[in-house]
Parts: sequence; structure tokens; C-alpha cells
Amino acid sequence: MRARACAVAIAAAAAVVLMAPPVRADDASPIAEAQRLMDEVRFDKARETLDGALRQGTSDPAGVAAIYRMLGEVAVAMGEPAAAEDAFRHLLVVDPSAQLPAGTSPKIQSAFDAARSALAGKPPLQVRAEPTASGGVVLIVEADPLDLVRGGRASYVRADGAPRRIEGSGHGRVELVVPEEAPIALEVAALDANGNALRVVAVRRRRVTRPTTTIVVEKRPPPAPRAWYGRWYPWAGAAVLAGGAAGFFAVQAQRDQDALDALIADSGGHSYAEAAALERRGQRNALIANVGAGVAAGLVVIAGVLLVTDSSDSSSGPEPAARARAVVIAPDAGPDHLGVVAWTRF
Repeated sequence: MRARACAVAIAAAAAVVLMAPPVRADDASPIAEAQRLMDEVRFDKARETLDGALRQGTSDPAGVAAIYRMLGEVAVAMGEPAAAEDAFRHLLVVDPSAQLPAGTSPKIQSAFDAARSALAGKPPLQVRAEPTASGGVVLIVEADPLDLVRGGRASYVRADGAPRRIEGSGHGRVELVVPEEAPIALEVAALDANGNALRVVAVRRRRVTRPTTTIVVEKRPPPAPRAWYGRWYPWAGAAVLAGGAAGFFAVQAQRDQDALDALIADSGGHSYAEAAALERRGQRNALIANVGAGVAAGLVVIAGVLLVTDSSDSSSGPEPAARARAVVIAPDAGPDHLGVVAWTRF
């Protein structure tokens, strides 16, 4: 009986070696090292290497799936069907479309099928990322049958080319505080307890709207009639021109944003460099629009002040002309408009 069990274990080990994918000789990754150990039928060392790769916490979703697949194969070769089924359950939660190659050993296939049956009716790992009102990002876990998610990470590249990562811990909901320097389009990953990425999703965060400021201008009657540049209408005309230019570049910025949204939705067919170039152009157009809007707002402030004070010059009697009036100007920004609001008390 013992000889028969030994023969079965040797047959399973041979099947694992035969089904293994080829590994480059110069590949020094833990997964490649584990595969070499499996090829040498050193399954105990292969398991140690794979466990170490998980603890290292640097794997992406594809790497995590490969580690759990190999752990399942090693467990079958070592005569541990329960451990093999557990590893394959992890594989199927991380990669629901995972399949074993044709010609797989019946013992390995049986453990894999048992894992799939155990997960029948349960959704695979599902996460989504949403922007917050403060300009950050929140990772929301919608389904996690094995309770694998322990945190989240937002990744981006700074303007100087340096990569940045912002991490947070949590189970069902992970808040990530993203600095203003980060681009609008981010990659957000759901992490396991070791920091491995289990799922990666794209998200476009919101820009934070700055608080409005109030400018109080005290009217002082001029001692003499004003020249043309002391009248309100030249400044109002300049404000119209500046506002028109700001509107033009705002439309261009919105078109760039729409194009970026479309590119993100079809991220598989585009590179990150295309998205970054499109975002930089949109940011440049938005900056010009914001500057134009600021100039227009300033010209409106000047025209408004001159209009109020000019009206007081034509009022009868010394008391109305000498009385100070407060003019309050505040920017007004919303999701679909940008402008200023001015009011005064007579």
C-alpha cells in the first residue's frame, strides 16, 4: 500500500513538472525560482519560495493568481488535497476566468474542480473606486468571498517622473487621501494583508473647488470729472473679451476631458503616455481658461466699482455723493459654470 501511495505521489509530481510553463534561464523572480524547484521535484522548497513571494507583497493580480495556482499544484504533488483546494479557491476568487491547461493531472484537475464547486453561487472579488468631494478616492469592496482585501493603494506618476503611492487600510471601504499634485486619472488597487494587488481599477477624481473670497471696495467721490479710463464701459468691454477667450479655452478643456474619459474607458487599447499627454493638454487649456476667467473677473470688479461710483457722481446734493458704499465681489463656481457675483447696498 505504501509503495502504491509513493507511486501515485511520484506520478502527480511528474504531472506537475510536465504541465509547468517554460521559464527563462535569466528570470530571477520568486515565481520563476519556484517553478525551477518544481521542475527539480523539490516541492517543499517550492512552497517556501511561493509563501515568501506572497509575504513580499509586491505582486500584481496576475502574479498573485500564478502563486496560488502553483501552490495548488505543489499541494497535490505533496499529497495535501485540502491545501490544494484552498489554494485553487484563492486563485478563482482573484481570477474567475482561470483554467488549467489541457492534459492536467486528474488529481490536480479534481482539486481545481472541487474549489470551483465550493465557490458555486458566490461572486468573485469585486471592487470599485469613486472620487470623494475633498478630491480624494475611496475604494469600495462589493464582493470578497474569502475576505482577502485588507487595504487599498492609489498609484500615479508625478510631473518629475517619480512614481508615488498612497495606501490605506480597511475591509469594505478604504479612504485614500490624494495630494493635489496627482493627476485626475489614477490607478487604485485592492490589497491583501501583505500588500499584493488583488484587483486594479481606474478612477477619475474631482478637483477641489477653492473657497470664494470677498473683496470690499469703498467708494470715494472723485474731485474732478474722470477721463475715459475712469469710466466703467472700457473695462466692461475688456471683461467681455477676456470672458470670451476664457470660454473658448474652457470648451477646449472640456473636449480634452471627454476624450480622456473615452480613453480611460477603453484603456486596454491605449497607453499611459497617450492618457498623460491628453491630460496635460487639458490641464493647459483649463489653466488658460482659469486665467482668462480670473482676468475677466478682475475687469468686472473694476467696471462694477467704476459703475457704482460713476452713478453716485450724477446724484443730486452733497450727501449722496459723499456717502461711502460697499461693493462685495465673490467668484461663483459650479460643476457647469464659472463667473462672479457682485452686490452693493444703496
